[in-house]
Amino acid sequence: MNNYLNLRSIALLSLALLVNLTLFAILPHFIKGEYRKNNMPDAIPIDLIRIRPPKPPTPKEEEKPQEKEIKEKITPKFQVDFSGPKKIRMDRLSFEINPRLVEGMAVVPPPKLVHLTEKLPELTKPFYDLSEVDQKPVVLLKLKPPYPYRARQFNITGYVRVRFLVDKLGQVSRISILKSSPEEVFDNTVRATVSSWKFSPGKIHGKPVSTWVVTTIAFKME
Repeated sequence: MNNYLNLRSIALLSLALLVNLTLFAILPHFIKGEYRKNNMPDAIPIDLIRIRPPKPPTPKEEEKPQEKEIKEKITPKFQVDFSGPKKIRMDRLSFEINPRLVEGMAVVPPPKLVHLTEKLPELTKPFYDLSEVDQKPVVLLKLKPPYPYRARQFNITGYVRVRFLVDKLGQVSRISILKSSPEEVFDNTVRATVSSWKFSPGKIHGKPVSTWVVTTIAFKME
């Protein structure tokens, strides 16, 4: 009984093995045929032709007018006679001379040159007083000194006599207080304001010079 079962099992295994081998042998052909049939599109042949772009047309040269005709029209033709020098005939001019004009026309004599006998004095001094200059300094910009706060608060009035130098450019320098009343109340405001004044400089013989100027500034309550 056992032998019969063993033979039957072997036969079934052999049959199953044979069926499997047959399926494995057929399956690739089946899959390949279906893949080609369903997925692969039909090949379409394409011919590639290279087309060269056309060459650009060559620009035609503008037709120029004939230079020979232009030269003939523009260039005048001259005829030169080389036969020799010719005598030029000149008619005599007939005119009468006024007998009254014996000495000729009157001519205005040229003006006489005036020579300077005196030389201008040389400007050797560095500074000049107002009495020494021909033209005194002229004020161009003159600000009024501000009234000090404490002096205004206590109703203090007074004056400052100041001396300063106006240089060749019209600027103020070398400021000094000659006299002030009351002392040192208005001195600082005068110094600060006078330094900003502008002048046209004093002149001697038309040349600008540095000039000393003395002036008095009064402070009064308004």
